[in-house]
Amino acid sequence: MTGCIRIVYLCSVALTRALDSCIGNHVTKCRSVRIGTKDGNAPFSRSWSPWIQRLPDMHLLVVSVAVDHFSFANNNTFQLKYLINDTYWKQDGGPIFFYTGNEGAIEVFAENTGFMWDNAADFGALIVFAEHRYYGESLPFGNNSFTSPKYSGYLTSSQALSDYVDLITHLKSQLKGAQTSPVIAFGGSYGGMLSAWLRIKYPHIVAGSIAASAPIWQFIGLTPCGAFNRIVTSDFQNQTPECSNTIRKSWDFINTITSTDAGKQWLSSNWKLCKPLKTTIDIHQLKDWLSDVYINLAMVDYPYPANFLEPLPANPVKPVYEQIPLQGSSNSCPTSIATHAEGNLQFREQDLSALTMGRVHLAMLTDTICRTVDCYSIPRVVCGYLTNSRESDKDLLKRLYKGLNVFFNFTGQVNCLDINQSSTSQLNDQGWDYQVHQ
Repeated sequence: MTGCIRIVYLCSVALTRALDSCIGNHVTKCRSVRIGTKDGNAPFSRSWSPWIQRLPDMHLLVVSVAVDHFSFANNNTFQLKYLINDTYWKQDGGPIFFYTGNEGAIEVFAENTGFMWDNAADFGALIVFAEHRYYGESLPFGNNSFTSPKYSGYLTSSQALSDYVDLITHLKSQLKGAQTSPVIAFGGSYGGMLSAWLRIKYPHIVAGSIAASAPIWQFIGLTPCGAFNRIVTSDFQNQTPECSNTIRKSWDFINTITSTDAGKQWLSSNWKLCKPLKTTIDIHQLKDWLSDVYINLAMVDYPYPANFLEPLPANPVKPVYEQIPLQGSSNSCPTSIATHAEGNLQFREQDLSALTMGRVHLAMLTDTICRTVDCYSIPRVVCGYLTNSRESDKDLLKRLYKGLNVFFNFTGQVNCLDINQSSTSQLNDQGWDYQVHQ
C-alpha cells in the first residue's frame, strides 16, 4: 500500500460527474466541496479525521439512497458514506472487494480489516467500504434519526442490504471498466451476516461473499440461547480456570455489596465510576456493562495489539509472561517471577520513570501487587489479575476492577469508568441497541 493519503469530499449533486475522474487520480484533480444534505441539515463533521488519516489512499464519497426501499409512499433519500481505494485495481474486469459495513463508523472497520488489503494486490481489486445506515455519519434524518420510531424505523438489515445493492449498481454504472467486474462481499460479525445475506438475496449483484465470524444461525429456534455465552466463558476458562471462576463468583459479591447504600458507595468509589450507583436500575446497568465487556474481550482477544473496540494489548485475556529489561544496572529480576502464576511484567522501582510498556500509562503501573528483591511485577492482561476466586468479596472486586481496567483504560487516559459506554465512542454505534431489540 502506498503512503500518500488522499481524501475527497463530494456532494451528491457532483457525485456522478466527479466519481470516475476521482478514482485513479490525486485528490488535487478532484473538486473539494462540503457534504450537505437535501433537507439542509449540517454537513458531515470531520471529527473522524484522525481515523481516516491512517488509511492508505482512501477516497471518501457519498451516494444518495432511498430512506425506504420497499414503499412508494416515501420518496425521501439520504447520503450514504463509503470509502474507496483503487491502488491495486485492474480496470476492465478486476474484481470489486465490497465490505458490508456493520454497527459503527466505517473508518473503524476499514482500519481493522486487513484481509481485504492483503489480497487486493494479488487479485487486482478495487476496495470499497460501505457504511451501514444509522451508523457513523450515514444518518437518514440527521440528529433526529433516533428521536422517534417514525425516524428510526428504517433501521433494518433489509434496508441496509438494499443500500449496498444501490451503491454497487451505482459504482458499476459510473466507473469506467467496472461493468464486468465481479463483486465479492466481505464482512465480519454482523457485517459477515450481511455479506452472506447479500450473496443469498442478490446473487445477480454479488458473485460471492466471505463471511467471517458471522453468527447467521444465532436466532431463537435455531441456536440454543446459551451457546454464545458458553463460547465467551470458554475464552477465559481456557486461559486459567481461576480466571473464569473469579468472574463467576463476582456476580454474587456485586449483588451482596450493592444491597446496601454503603456498599453502593464503596463500589462506586473503588471502581471509580463516573456516576455513582444509587438505584436498582444502576446495578442492572453495571452488570449489563460487565457482560458486554466480557463479550467484547472475547471477541477482540487478538494475538496482536488493536484498537477496534478499545485500545488493547495483544492477547488481552491471556496471561502474558514478559520481562522488562532493567536499565542502568547489571542487577536483574529473578527469572522465576517471569513464570509467576499471575503472569506479571517485572521492573525495578527505580525504572518506573523510564518504563513505557507499549501504550500503558505510568499511572497504571504504580499500583503494584508484589515485590521481590528490588523488582515489581504487574499483570498485563485481564486474567493476569483474576487469579484467586477464594478472596474476600471486596478484595476480589478490587482485583476484578484492575482486570477491567485493561479493557476500558489500557492507555491510562480515562479518568473514570463509564458504564454507559462499553466500547470506544469513535465506533459511533448508538443504533445497535435499537436494532437488536426491534
